[in-house]
Amino acid sequence: MDESILDKFEDIMKIGFGGLDAIDNEIIISYGKYFEKGEYIIHEGENTKDIYLIIAGKVIVTKEVNTTKKILAVLGPGEIIGEMSYFESMNRSANCVADSNVIVIPFSADTFSEIYKLHPQWFEHILKSLSNRILNTLELLKTKT
Repeated sequence: MDESILDKFEDIMKIGFGGLDAIDNEIIISYGKYFEKGEYIIHEGENTKDIYLIIAGKVIVTKEVNTTKKILAVLGPGEIIGEMSYFESMNRSANCVADSNVIVIPFSADTFSEIYKLHPQWFEHILKSLSNRILNTLELLKTKT
């Protein structure tokens, strides 16, 4: 087996079992992707399935509604973006734009599937993240009425 494939598999296993605590500088240097303020991480409507774990910085999630961009959420370290396309097999439903310098760890759908299957903490992490987003959206809607 190719050594780089073996290393990648070991890193997937490390993240799968160790969770967020397993993401150290070595993982960030090997897999981290950097975005400057204003750069798009995800474009609404695109047909991609990568999932991103935010390591540093803030990401603004926006949705185009009648030619107006609406802010849906501002997310930070530990949050996951892109999961809806993974779970729903649909095009991207919103834009994700770096609100500062951002570091993410991108996961392909296949890699994320392996990590997701290794340890139930990832399922719990995703559910908590989605629950927080729903609560924040409800709070936002309350202030607009």
